[in-house]
Amino acid sequence: MIKIPCVILTGGKSARMRVGEQWRDKALLRFGDQPSLLAYQHAKMARLFEQVYISAKTPYDLQAAYILDTSPHCFNPLLGIGRALEELQQRIFVIPIDMPLVSAQSILALCEHSQKAGVVYAKSARHFYLVGCWQPCVLDAIDDALQSNASIYALLEQVDSVAIEVTDSSEFSNCNTYADYQHALRSLHG
Repeated sequence: MIKIPCVILTGGKSARMRVGEQWRDKALLRFGDQPSLLAYQHAKMARLFEQVYISAKTPYDLQAAYILDTSPHCFNPLLGIGRALEELQQRIFVIPIDMPLVSAQSILALCEHSQKAGVVYAKSARHFYLVGCWQPCVLDAIDDALQSNASIYALLEQVDSVAIEVTDSSEFSNCNTYADYQHALRSLHG
């Protein structure tokens, strides 16, 4: 079991997740053998990590440890990462709720390099800034980025960060839209 705490980021709007004309919270969509994507991600991470937390605006109907972000109008993932670092006061592994296909192999590789920099994240042809390990030493930079509405990319240019090469970028696909979600389901079932 990985001793670094895992934090699943769920504080977004799910703005692009529409089923027909209806908006849906992507965390609550059925996934795999679980009643929701959140339950799926939590169960998957609990098999790898000793501690798993859910970063959210409000708790979901899932028995889990939560770290609540207290800003109802800010949907920047840096808010959830910052709150988790403040509360846990140690390095953390973060993964967004909408990346259910990230392999245990990639997660382990990132965690093995977790002490190389303030932020260690995955990259292949693209950079995946929200999958990786973050250290408390970047908290001031996170606060500055949130105050100035800077991007994660801009933040990572200012802190000590390392990109770890991963071989399969398809595992880092987001479930942002219903089509993305259906593609992830098909990929899960082979």
